[in-house]
Amino acid sequence: MPAIPAPIIATSNFFTDYANFYTVKSFYLFKLVSMKKNRSYWTINVTVISVLLIIWFLISLGFGIMFSETMDNFRLGGFKLGFWFAQQGSIIGFVIIIFLYAGIMNRVDKKFSKKDK
Repeated sequence: MPAIPAPIIATSNFFTDYANFYTVKSFYLFKLVSMKKNRSYWTINVTVISVLLIIWFLISLGFGIMFSETMDNFRLGGFKLGFWFAQQGSIIGFVIIIFLYAGIMNRVDKKFSKKDK
């Protein structure tokens, strides 16, 4: 036969109620400070992403398609520069942007983790 669980005894007194209230109050105060720090962190993050996306747009669409005819006056490795950007330059630029984002965000993460301590 399965064991019958013991009844739950509700105990409450002034000290446990006050301790619970204080814990909840300090939790919300911590959340408020944490939210301000999170907002500034995400502001930096979105700014970095926006700048890198603009650079990516210029490399891929600008150099590869829009300014291709102007850039074809120059050569890189025997190929016209506009063609090279359309084929390989935008991919290499994207990989460089990934490493830039990782490096920048590592510095930002270290900056915000120092504020925690």
